[in-house]
Formats: sequence, C-alpha cells, structure tokens
Amino acid sequence: MNIFIVSTFDCTVDDFKEFIEEPENEKEIALCVAEAEVIEVNPHKAISLLNVTNLDLFIQTVTSAKYKKWDEENNSVSSIFRLEKLN
Repeated sequence: MNIFIVSTFDCTVDDFKEFIEEPENEKEIALCVAEAEVIEVNPHKAISLLNVTNLDLFIQTVTSAKYKKWDEENNSVSSIFRLEKLN
C-alpha cells in the first residue's frame, strides 16, 4: 500500500531524518515498510512516500510512546494519506 505523509515540525528536516534513521527506528520501520523516501518541502516541512507492507504494524510503530514523545518535543504534526493508482 502506498502512503503519502505530510509532516510539519519545529525542528529541521535533517533532525526529522536523523530520528527516523536511528538504527532502532530504522529496524522497526523496515518490518512494515518496503521502500521510503523523505523529501524536504521547506526547512520545517517534509513529505514522505512509503510502500507500506503491513499497515497495522506501521500504525502501531508510529503511534508508539517513543514516536509520540518525539512529536511532542518537536511540535510535529503529520497527515497520512493512502495513494491509489488511477489507471
């Protein structure tokens, strides 16, 4: 399933990428995401394109206490959208 996420935060996109690329976080995401790309829109906004292979596990991961704490500390808000191929 293809997912599109728009994220805004008080930190920089580089800080955001550092968090998701921490080895423990990367391992957790690898269990439910086959491919991911983070694109900087501006210094405090990113879009992420993901091929999610296990949606339930993905939601469980990104709503865990660790991720919620990071969101609160960085005033992070994300909107998640499912993408479907039209043709």
